[in-house]
Amino acid sequence: MMLLSCNSGPDNHTVSFSLNGGQFPEGYETTITVPDGNTLEDIPEPEKESTYSYRYTFAGWYTDEALTTEYDMSLPVTGSMTLYAKWNRYAISHTKRYTVSFQSNGGTEVASQSVVSGNMAEKPEEPEKEGYSFDGWYSDENTSVLYDFDAPVTSSITLYAKWAKAWTVTFSIDDLNKYEVFKGIAIEKDTLYVKDGNKITFPEITIGEDPLSNIKFKDTSTGLGFDSDSSISKDLSLAAFIDDYVIAGNTYYVSSAEGLMAWAMAVNTTGIDYNCVQLEDISL
Repeated sequence: MMLLSCNSGPDNHTVSFSLNGGQFPEGYETTITVPDGNTLEDIPEPEKESTYSYRYTFAGWYTDEALTTEYDMSLPVTGSMTLYAKWNRYAISHTKRYTVSFQSNGGTEVASQSVVSGNMAEKPEEPEKEGYSFDGWYSDENTSVLYDFDAPVTSSITLYAKWAKAWTVTFSIDDLNKYEVFKGIAIEKDTLYVKDGNKITFPEITIGEDPLSNIKFKDTSTGLGFDSDSSISKDLSLAAFIDDYVIAGNTYYVSSAEGLMAWAMAVNTTGIDYNCVQLEDISL
């Protein structure tokens, strides 16, 4: 019900609303004239805008500025009066967060992190830089103080990537592509940059969604097989090959003098039965 302001007569009363920082919806006045005996039940609740620290909820109308006596809006109005809005105040919690930035120093970009104060930053995926091996994140530009990712973050910081000159190890899957069944195989990475004396983990090779297991690699300069436990002390070119067999899903691919043969693995309740059934000969 919209109550309009007008001059009060003998049967009208003036009701004023002190909003204590709040406001009525648009179109409602803070002073109205009410016919004798009417109620104030249709008066809308005011609202009070939140601040950075607090939010407010309306808690009723009171007849005194001290907000000790609540007014019943269903009572008939029998005289002029002023009503005062009461507000409940609730503190707004603001969680302090800090930014952890990563300066990759010529490597691939690493996204910054927003970290809650006291929590730990997450160690990101290692960046890459052609011809170099990643050697850790440091808290200073001179890369002399290694950053501890188990330490709580208490301020915004920048971490700096350190790089070591590295040997280049490349991987080829050309020898597998000669088999029609392996057309479309993919290798996880075809180049690694390895710090002198370190060992490598061979990249995964997949056909469709299935990884190829038991794949071997050989040094293309010598033709000899290369063991992943070997330390890297020079640039290398490694080629994937089938020594005796590889497995993809439930299929064995067995190398023989006649070429490559596919065998199905029968699976039972105890696991894989290696008494396999030949599927077909696979020509080059």
